[in-house]
Amino acid sequence: MYCTDCPDTLILPPGDHGQFARIPKRPGSTAALQFLLLSEHPYRHTSEDIVARVAGWREAVSEAEFPDFYWNMRARPHFGLEASPLVTLYGWAIHTDEQCRAALVDPASADFAALLSVTPMHITTVHAPHHA
Repeated sequence: MYCTDCPDTLILPPGDHGQFARIPKRPGSTAALQFLLLSEHPYRHTSEDIVARVAGWREAVSEAEFPDFYWNMRARPHFGLEASPLVTLYGWAIHTDEQCRAALVDPASADFAALLSVTPMHITTVHAPHHA
């Protein structure tokens, strides 16, 4: 079983953390669907839940088929929220709590500054995407 859930983690976007995060504009994109889940329900879903739910929506998996889809997805290697376009392209940070539930954090916010002062916390900075 593969798992990308990490407790007490702050995933940082590449580059200058003082920039404002941007809201994805393309409806139905991975970024827009992740933004929907994370912004409307902070600290409700784990990384695994968000990645699976968005993949299921994009592949038109029915609610009845979703449990099998979820466990089949977890049975193979896959990326977690550290590869999210919200982090890599739109400048958001993602924080996970002690139960691996995720929330978006704007790097220009006071909440972000407060999270940086919390210890112990695992901090991961993603690299900017490379385009050919």
